[in-house]
Amino acid sequence: MWSFLAMGYGFMTALVMGGVIGTSPFAPGGTLATFIAFLSAVVGILGAFVATAVTLIGVRAALDSRVAVPPTSG
Repeated sequence: MWSFLAMGYGFMTALVMGGVIGTSPFAPGGTLATFIAFLSAVVGILGAFVATAVTLIGVRAALDSRVAVPPTSG
């Protein structure tokens, strides 16, 4: 859950700051504002990776805990 929030707010901050500054937030720059936008993008990217990993771990746990249902004759 927290990784989704970090991803959303990180990307939102990075993209808004990049638009206001007029530079890409996905590359570190020379000014403090550009660097803060870059760090926000890094937080968003890391949040996306963590959210994906947690989702895949949950899927695997759900698949491993399935109970086989015997076939019914009908």
